[in-house]
Amino acid sequence: IDDTYNSHHITFTKEEDRLVLNGQFKKDNKVNIILYKDFKALYYNVKVSKKPYTALCVDIFTETEDENGIVINSYINDEGLSGDYNLYLEIDGKIYNTGKYVSF
Repeated sequence: IDDTYNSHHITFTKEEDRLVLNGQFKKDNKVNIILYKDFKALYYNVKVSKKPYTALCVDIFTETEDENGIVINSYINDEGLSGDYNLYLEIDGKIYNTGKYVSF
């Protein structure tokens, strides 16, 4: 974990039926949540958008949002997942070991 990671104010929360990532990102950040278990990695792309579901929508970012980023929530449903997974986060090609795990 470094200053770049910390600048995104990232939190993970396990809800009853899903994992929630909350963080602040800019629209051009490329972000993936990685669940790792038994030498297998599952990648989940995080859409940086003001709306959690953006089917056929266009987001307009203000100048302040372009500079500071926006706070987003991203969800991973627990369907098809079981057991303990180590949590990694990839931001713009750099993979961070969060030191956390999630149980499904």
